Amino acid sequence: MLKFFKPSETECKCKCGQNNLDPLVLSIADAARNIAGIPFIVTSAARCEVHNSNVGGVDSSAHLSKDNKFCYAIDLEAKDSTARFKIVKALILCGVTRIGIAKNFIHFDIDKTKPSQVLWLYK
Repeated sequence: MLKFFKPSETECKCKCGQNNLDPLVLSIADAARNIAGIPFIVTSAARCEVHNSNVGGVDSSAHLSKDNKFCYAIDLEAKDSTARFKIVKALILCGVTRIGIAKNFIHFDIDKTKPSQVLWLYK
């Protein structure tokens, strides 16, 4: 049972209704939220191909379904350095090994088709 998130928060932001986020991703986000002690606002999770293209996502994005079953990524709002630190620390404590840091959000995914133990910056 999730403590902090509703499934509706992970729907594609274009309102197409797609919501195929892997339940494990949401479970990890929920556990990390508990550790971080700050609100987590989902800025992006499941995406349809049209929305992914519209937001500049790559064709291999973990926000897209890879196997016609689940997508494996979620982006969380991080408006300042304190929030970024708390979110990243909590994700690492939850075992996440793929984290992207942007000015206003933190991306994490559990896409097994991509390299693990990576931390990258968005331009």
